[in-house]
Amino acid sequence: MNFDVPGLVDAIAAHAPLVVALIGVSSLLEAGLGLGAVVPGETVVVLGATVLADAGLAWILLGILVVAVGASTGDHLGWWIGRKAGPPLRHSRLVANMGVDNWDKAMGFVDKQGVLPLVLARQLPGVRTLVSAACGAAHIPYRRFFTASVLGSLLWSIVWTGGGALFGPLVIDVLGPILPWLIGAWLLLLAGFVIYKRVKKRRAAKRSRSTLKVRVHQEPRREGSA
Repeated sequence: MNFDVPGLVDAIAAHAPLVVALIGVSSLLEAGLGLGAVVPGETVVVLGATVLADAGLAWILLGILVVAVGASTGDHLGWWIGRKAGPPLRHSRLVANMGVDNWDKAMGFVDKQGVLPLVLARQLPGVRTLVSAACGAAHIPYRRFFTASVLGSLLWSIVWTGGGALFGPLVIDVLGPILPWLIGAWLLLLAGFVIYKRVKKRRAAKRSRSTLKVRVHQEPRREGSA
């Protein structure tokens, strides 16, 4: 079965405004709600940018701007959550789902007390979705956070939106009809990885609860023997 990938791209490119809106909302959700822990934002942005390349340069530039604004808006949502919750956010279920190790890495960038480390942290998968909340929890001055968020979001958008628009059409030309199969295989691998991570976290949580129960039962015995 042959897929007319260029024809499909042309058809979707006719709805460029919807594509721009989609990648903008995707970048906002990933930055603000941690959707990137499930579906990497780069995937949606690159696919959308590939379509915008067929729509023209003006749509690519608009896409870069919208993705940057969406990402920075999501950053502000994360910053607000961190500001309200404070340091205890580290022990929340939200952070546990994204990885406490990623939170600690994000806080390591925050502790460096500079704009550049925050801009760099904004580019790292996993860490990117938590660094804004870490800034809020650490009470980083808003002016510094705002500067880092705007610069980091713009850099991230240029890399992935601009890169997708530049190299996406080349990939389509080279891979042609097998590209949908490769995308399907990638999505299946991604789904399998997400399921694996969730099962692993649940097993770890069960072991932690079991260990806690054992300690609770052993404590009265120690007091009685004393």
